[in-house]
Amino acid sequence: MVRDNGIGLPEGEEEGIFEPFVRLHAVQTSGSGIGLALVPSIVEGHGWTIRAQRRAGNAGTDFVISTGKAETSAD
Repeated sequence: MVRDNGIGLPEGEEEGIFEPFVRLHAVQTSGSGIGLALVPSIVEGHGWTIRAQRRAGNAGTDFVISTGKAETSAD
């Protein structure tokens, strides 16, 4: 999981964040809107999946990457 501390996602926009040149907030922020659009193709190129998950109170976003392999705990 990757956690950011940005301005968070509007409710229901978890998929839209990966669209090219899409800005999800009316608030002006820096960037072109292309960075996260590249991520799914890179992740899927490895056979993995990615999803964005809102955190309570718009306190950033969690990006969950699944490799498809079972995770094991280190003992």
